[in-house]
Amino acid sequence: MSPLTVIAPERLKSAEKTTSTFKLGELFCGPGGLALGAIQAKIEKKGIVYNIEHEWASDYDLNSCKTYARNISRHSESVICRDVRTLRIEDLPSIDAFAYGFPCNDFSLVGKQKGFDGGKFI
Repeated sequence: MSPLTVIAPERLKSAEKTTSTFKLGELFCGPGGLALGAIQAKIEKKGIVYNIEHEWASDYDLNSCKTYARNISRHSESVICRDVRTLRIEDLPSIDAFAYGFPCNDFSLVGKQKGFDGGKFI
């Protein structure tokens, strides 16, 4: 079995390759750090370039949602800004990849630092 090869972005543009794109759904997306890494990652194996693109994301913090929409999403309506407990996952577009950030408000230095006692991660 051959190892996966990470492709430099400038090489991708010049090469004629088959592309396989996975659509990403994300909960607790924050400002988009996980998505940024995911959409910048490109892997080539046996002449196929695999990549990930944003499909939908959710967070309840308005500023995080605005940042995510500006930096990651090409269509702001795909960033859902509300409590995850009110989402109807079955109503969201289908995805091939799923990611979630650890809800960090109780653990962040900018939060109240209540840790596991804060309850926002539940």
